[in-house]
Amino acid sequence: MLPTYDERDSVAPLLAVLRAQLGPVVRILVVDDGSPDGPVAIVREVAARDSAVELLSRRPSCGWH
Repeated sequence: MLPTYDERDSVAPLLAVLRAQLGPVVRILVVDDGSPDGPVAIVREVAARDSAVELLSRRPSCGWH
C-alpha cells in the first residue's frame, strides 16, 4: 500500500521502482486522500498499463487537509 499526498511528480517513478524491485505479480494499492496536486490522474495512467496497480481515491472527512 502506497499512501499519496502531493506526490504528482514522484508517484509514477516510485511505482516504476516498486514494480522493478517487487516483480510483476505483486499488487500495489495507491491510496489518495484528495491530494490537491492531482496524483490520481497519474496513478490511473499507470494502472491502465499495469493491472496489478490499483487506486483507492478517498475524500478526506477529518478536516486535516
